[in-house]
Amino acid sequence: MKLTTKKIPDFSEYGSGKPLLFLGGLLQSKEPLGDFVDQAVIRGYKVIRVGYRGHVCKFGNDFTLDDIISDIKEVISYLQVEKVDIFGEALGGTLALVLAQQIPEKIGRIAIAGAVCFRDRERHQRFKKWYSTLKTEGIDCFIEESLPDIFSSGWLERNSHKVADIKSLLLADRSSDGMIKLFESAARYRMDISRLSSIKVPVMVIGGKHDAIARADHSRRLAKKLPLSKYKELESGHAMTKECSDILIGTIDDFFQNGLKNSNSAFI
Repeated sequence: MKLTTKKIPDFSEYGSGKPLLFLGGLLQSKEPLGDFVDQAVIRGYKVIRVGYRGHVCKFGNDFTLDDIISDIKEVISYLQVEKVDIFGEALGGTLALVLAQQIPEKIGRIAIAGAVCFRDRERHQRFKKWYSTLKTEGIDCFIEESLPDIFSSGWLERNSHKVADIKSLLLADRSSDGMIKLFESAARYRMDISRLSSIKVPVMVIGGKHDAIARADHSRRLAKKLPLSKYKELESGHAMTKECSDILIGTIDDFFQNGLKNSNSAFI
């Protein structure tokens, strides 16, 4: 389905059940990676994916992350539902927390995986290197360089035959200029960490044991700063929707169904 306004990228819907807004990462592909969406649909969800500016070439390169947040709000309004549950992966997790601060009355529950909220010198150096590659050598080389950090080494070794298809998905309908602008917009955005304690929406924080981008200790720290949170760690790298989609959707579905029941008291 497409919005009737030209000010916002397209969004896609999969299934016909309870609305689940899926906010992907900086490198989310035009089409879903793996069978995460299929499994969500089987479990009774209608998955809504918003196309970020910078990913969708026809919307130009004059935007900020605040524009993307406004796009997501417009989609939520368009859905005409009382509340929507959100799953945010990587950058999408950060966006989900911002939405919980700005429009809590429209959000039911949030699950986030690999969200980047705290500054980290090692990650900063990695992103700086990626950005340099993107600007000087183009998006193809950038994708090639980033994959070993996005996926765990064990998963890549077991699934080397899938790498070419993943690259094709990540490159579809992309431009280097759009990705550069999205990269710059994300780098400039500063989430107010001091306001995390004000979020009253229940949040499931999911960490990846082998996540080189948003390390597990950062995810645990994030969970502790949220007043209504639950934490779980999965055997995965950064790209959980690809590496462990079945366990991930099961974890998310359990949280959306049962909320904070049986949570570790340290994270409530």
